Amino acid sequence: MVRRLVWVFVLAVLWASLGWAQTYGPGEIYYGGIRLQFSGRLMVGGTCQGPDYPASNISRIRCQVAEGSAGIVELRAIRTPTGAVNMRIESVPGGWPRSFWVYQQDEWRDSRSSVASGWGTVEAQYRFTVPPGSAGSTFALRFKAWTAGVIGELELRVILEVVRAVTPTPPPAEAGPSYGPFTGTTDETGRFEVPIPSLPNTSVTGKLTECTVVPLPNREVSITLVPKPGIGTLTRADQIGAVCLSSPGYPEVTITQIGLASSMDMFGRTYTTVDVGTVCLQPAAPPTPPPVAPTGPITGKTDNEGKFTVTLAPGATVTGRLSECTVKPLPNQEFTLSLVPKGETVVLEDLAGFTFAVPGYTETTVTKFSKLSLFGLTSYSVGDVHLTPKCAACRYPIELRDPGPRDVWYTPIRFVQDFDMTCCCECEAVIKGPDLIQLRHGASAEFTVNADLQCTEHSPGGWVSWYSAGDIRWRVSEPASVEGTGRQATVLVPPPTKANQYVQVILTAEWDQIAICVVQRATGVLVYNACLTRCSASKVILLTSECVDLKREIDRIRGEMAAQEGQEKALREKLADLEERLRLKASDLEQEIRRLEQKVQDLIRQEAKAKAEWEAAQREYEAAKAAYDRCEAELRVLEGALHAAWERYRGLPLAARCLAYGRLADALKWPLSRKVQFIRDVLEENVGEEDPQLDLWLAIAVDKCKKAVLPRLSEALVDLGGLVSLIGSNPIDAAASQALSEFVSRYIQEKAEGKDPRQLTVREKLSILRGLIDELEARLRQAQAQREAAYRQLRQAHGQLQRAREAWQTWQQKLQEAERQLEAARRGKEAWEAALHDQITALSEQIDAAASALEKLRRLADELAAEYQRACR
Repeated sequence: MVRRLVWVFVLAVLWASLGWAQTYGPGEIYYGGIRLQFSGRLMVGGTCQGPDYPASNISRIRCQVAEGSAGIVELRAIRTPTGAVNMRIESVPGGWPRSFWVYQQDEWRDSRSSVASGWGTVEAQYRFTVPPGSAGSTFALRFKAWTAGVIGELELRVILEVVRAVTPTPPPAEAGPSYGPFTGTTDETGRFEVPIPSLPNTSVTGKLTECTVVPLPNREVSITLVPKPGIGTLTRADQIGAVCLSSPGYPEVTITQIGLASSMDMFGRTYTTVDVGTVCLQPAAPPTPPPVAPTGPITGKTDNEGKFTVTLAPGATVTGRLSECTVKPLPNQEFTLSLVPKGETVVLEDLAGFTFAVPGYTETTVTKFSKLSLFGLTSYSVGDVHLTPKCAACRYPIELRDPGPRDVWYTPIRFVQDFDMTCCCECEAVIKGPDLIQLRHGASAEFTVNADLQCTEHSPGGWVSWYSAGDIRWRVSEPASVEGTGRQATVLVPPPTKANQYVQVILTAEWDQIAICVVQRATGVLVYNACLTRCSASKVILLTSECVDLKREIDRIRGEMAAQEGQEKALREKLADLEERLRLKASDLEQEIRRLEQKVQDLIRQEAKAKAEWEAAQREYEAAKAAYDRCEAELRVLEGALHAAWERYRGLPLAARCLAYGRLADALKWPLSRKVQFIRDVLEENVGEEDPQLDLWLAIAVDKCKKAVLPRLSEALVDLGGLVSLIGSNPIDAAASQALSEFVSRYIQEKAEGKDPRQLTVREKLSILRGLIDELEARLRQAQAQREAAYRQLRQAHGQLQRAREAWQTWQQKLQEAERQLEAARRGKEAWEAALHDQITALSEQIDAAASALEKLRRLADELAAEYQRACR
């Protein structure tokens, strides 16, 4: 029977421990045989941590909640053995409710009081709403529980960190409800564990691979939960029907074959793991190749402001504005656009420029442009495209000053005039400079260009001014080269390769300018006209060389060879020094790596040893916890049996129970234990032998017995029949109460030696029940002592477990730090070697280049020496 009751109690405890809420905070005080337990469950949408314990009598829960959200704190205080127990609202934020909700008449009602009281167990709710607009604030709620006979109080703290409310986007109707996404990161082996904030103490675990072949370490993983069909809201892990998983670069997969595992810690919290196993991810499809650039011209048209946008290919455009003579936009103008490639083929990602062809204008190529690529779209901007008309009229603003008479009192007139210019006028320019340049090393000559412009067809009058409309373009034929700045240029000639050599080159210059001339001059009135003029000039230059030039070039090359040989020698010495540094430093770094590897191996052994000790402490703790639970279950069974026996005993007539104690006049002489038993029997007060008012309680009990015995003395001598059943009134559940009543009935029947319990006299029933109560109280005291011993053993095992865990975590941290140092040393060695190898490679390339240049100089010196020997000796 006892074993059966133990199982009933254990099942009841397990059932009460299984629940789905955000988080749970327990606390307990045990003093003088009285235990006070205080726990709270917070039901609110958000992410919670805890409980943690800042002090021995304080439990703390910390949650992140959205502004405007509503929540409930469910509180429960239990006193063992049964007695008065209380709880109160210690402190809440200003303006928040200061009263409990209690269960009355089949519904929860606001008690309008900050204190809740009960007998044995008291339950209450605290309801709140986080103020809207309080994002970034932190609120603290404190609740306390206390009872008579226990020194101290238990406190539960709820810390609410308020975040901004975010309205989630509802999922498509046809897809059904889903929960997520929740994100996490895989470890070095591809394994991941993603907590689910909406389900308390629940996480999704698994391993991420590329189709079970290659693990995917250090990758972001996104989890979305899909409920089973017919489930509207997920409240438990067993309601999950599928898990949708995705990772950047891979398409989403849906896992329907999932496993559930649950565990419980020492505080009664249940942890649930949703295992999706090894997940196979297929790589995403390769990106779409870039659009093919057009090979032919593209037509376009400007808008009312001369701006245009032309599509080169899907996702690629070019924008800009067409203008005439830099000032006049070309609205609604049709044009043709051609792409200028950098190589032989046209590639949109690598263009050299854009060529614009407009009817009536000179073809123009733009090489300076900007490029913007964003989200797969590419846009080119060429800005303003300046077009020159072909023999057409255009307007150009010019600022002039009238020279006027040369009298000292005359002030020149300054004005601005727009000219109608006749374009495509030609002018002949002259390049001034030497006709012959001697071919020696570093030889050069300077040239200038000047245009002798005549104001033809504009008489009478003369030139007033000209303005350059662009840079002068200088060109010269090979083997010479030219550097030009404005109207002046320098022609550079190569060193001689032959004696008595004559080479003819052509120097050309082209530019555009605006010419302004006086058309008519009257008294105080000047009239001007202008034209856009294209100018060009050319000059033939003869390059010559002699034997002395060739001999001078040979000597120069030999001197350069000596300098090149010295430079190559210095480079080779530097290369040897770098190679020696690489050898020595690499050896030192390798020794450091081996030392760190040995340190890591030692720490691995230490960490494994600490882990084994922690696992042993874990087993010892679990064994101590199981022993404590057994003692606790046995104690609860004995308490229930004792309660049932007392109920049966107190169901007998009070007069008969009083007479069973003998002469009440001698009550003050009774032993303390008999006094306490008499008071508990008659008054049902749970007093102790050390109670200072014990004699007062005794006098009250004697007086109550006298009042009950004297009027009904004759009735007390009559057999009153069976015991009154009070099944269901004890503090445990109905099943356990019925079992305990059966246990007491069977005990009475066994003690009555086969008699029918209904035929027993009151005296016999009193004797049997008193013996049962004495036996149960003795066994209860023994069970309490065993439980206290088991509790001490549990605390000791828990301390050992904590110390073993801390030691293991310390060795883990040391191992991780050593592994980081080892990895840093390896990366440092690789980086240092790579940097030095890069220097060696660059130096080797310089040596190769120097050797190649030296070889070229040797060949050139030999060729020039042979030419000198042939032509000059």
